[in-house]
Amino acid sequence: MQKKIKLLYCIIFLFLFIPFFFNTFHYLRMVSIGIGLFLLLFTFYVEKKNLLKLIFFTFFLLIFLYGLDFIKVYYGHSQPIFALSNTSNSNFSTYNSFFYRLYNCNGNSIFDFMYQKNYVCDFRLEERDINAFLSNENYKKEKNHFVTIKGKVSEIIGNTSLSLQAYEQEENHLVGELTFLKNKTVKVMNNHNDLKLYGQYEIYDTVYITARIDEITNDEILLEDAWIVKAQNFDQFTIQTIESKNCKNEIKEISNTTDYHYYSTCLEDIYVHYDEDTIYDIILALETKKLTLEKWIYDVQYDENEISQLYKFPKYRLLKCKENNKILIGTSKLNLKNDFCTVEN
Repeated sequence: MQKKIKLLYCIIFLFLFIPFFFNTFHYLRMVSIGIGLFLLLFTFYVEKKNLLKLIFFTFFLLIFLYGLDFIKVYYGHSQPIFALSNTSNSNFSTYNSFFYRLYNCNGNSIFDFMYQKNYVCDFRLEERDINAFLSNENYKKEKNHFVTIKGKVSEIIGNTSLSLQAYEQEENHLVGELTFLKNKTVKVMNNHNDLKLYGQYEIYDTVYITARIDEITNDEILLEDAWIVKAQNFDQFTIQTIESKNCKNEIKEISNTTDYHYYSTCLEDIYVHYDEDTIYDIILALETKKLTLEKWIYDVQYDENEISQLYKFPKYRLLKCKENNKILIGTSKLNLKNDFCTVEN
């Protein structure tokens, strides 16, 4: 009988510790430890051990095994045993344990103690448009998984949250000329308070959000642990001007920003194109500081006289006054002889 008990202890030892010799994640490793603990309890029962001692010993053995697993993950960079795996795609997954999360970024492991880090990989997951994401309810099966959504900002609440909603927009329409659909909202929570939302993003901005689906209700999908990237590069743009049919050289005020007063002459409209889906009216572009004079005239040739500088673009001109903060945008006929800078507007 004693020989059988010793053999059983050897088998238990193998079931408990062989999983630690493998570094890849598999639920069979956890199953092996579970079988080992069951056999240990059975052996104690056969030996008629004290029940209280049996419970305490098994409990502390389990803590020891978890601690050993934690050390292997943290220092040995192996994949855990005591964790649940959430795989978002072939390049990204997370392993969620009691006190930590392990990000697997295309084979590179990043340790996140106490779940304090937002999405840490330097690549986006498979991109989904907000309209398609909300119309297809597959997201209900993806709770606690990370997803990447492309959409337009519909609401910003301080530095607490940022929201996206499905929208309707006709082709080649301006930013702001769209209708948000209110039936369902994707709300990104700043749960670690390390995202800069207020002042960084504006309503109608197009963004990529990679985050974890935390909670799903009838009218909201809450995302946490987010990484947010603007879809547009607002340093790259083209200006479209539409000339007035009946130009009488009248000066029209466009915008009065904190830095400059902008005016136009002989132009019906001015649009700022960032991409085919992002077209701003000049007023909104200036007021939201998507467009600044520094960006506008950067590396552009100009002529000048004592009171002004004339920047030459293929289809229009920009006149900048030296003695005040006035800016005039006009057709290609605009020149330095204009008295705009010396006349009160």
